[in-house]
Amino acid sequence: MLPVMTAALSGALAYQATVDEVAHNLANLPTPAFRPTRLSLAEAAEGGVIPAARRLSARAGPPAETGAPFDLALPGPGFFRVRLPDGTYAYTRRGDFRVDGDGRLVTPGGLPLDPEIRIPPDRRVEVRPDGTVAAFGPDGTEAVVGRLGLFTFDRPENLTPLGGGLFRESPAAGPARPLAGAVAPGYLEMSAVDLTGEFARLIQAQRAYTLNLNVIRDQDRLLGEAIELARG
Repeated sequence: MLPVMTAALSGALAYQATVDEVAHNLANLPTPAFRPTRLSLAEAAEGGVIPAARRLSARAGPPAETGAPFDLALPGPGFFRVRLPDGTYAYTRRGDFRVDGDGRLVTPGGLPLDPEIRIPPDRRVEVRPDGTVAAFGPDGTEAVVGRLGLFTFDRPENLTPLGGGLFRESPAAGPARPLAGAVAPGYLEMSAVDLTGEFARLIQAQRAYTLNLNVIRDQDRLLGEAIELARG
């Protein structure tokens, strides 16, 4: 393949990857606490560009008041930790928790918080800004049933996305460390997708993709004409 066609092909593939990423980000505009990713491109050795790295946005989404007792937003940095079915951990900022059939606080997908918190049946429950979870008996007696654990990373933008607002540790992010952060009960972090910015990226990537395709078509046509002339 001619070098100019190789460069154009790598460019077309890279910008198609950008288009796909933007489409994924836009599809998650309604997803609570969604962090968009951004693909960076680098110059290839043979010319053109190639995908280099994909990082999470460091910007949190805006909080929205819901009034639901187990909707929990994080005003500052940090993540909740949940336990996966295989016993390993994942991390999330998505705070729309619910109580499962065993009384555990779980994610919408049924993953329990870690440390685990169990809510006694038929009790009024209060989640406090410091993460303490208290239950009150019929006579008003208070019992602390747990405390939300928060965790942070040196470079959270390098966490590995698992889907559904979940992330896994990665060597580039560093190990999870406990964090003494605050919780906003009755609030939910919204998606951090910047609609205007994503559409601007989409238009730019589509134009670059089309330009690279046009180069490939033109080179293919010129190559065909040269072959015909050689045969003639």
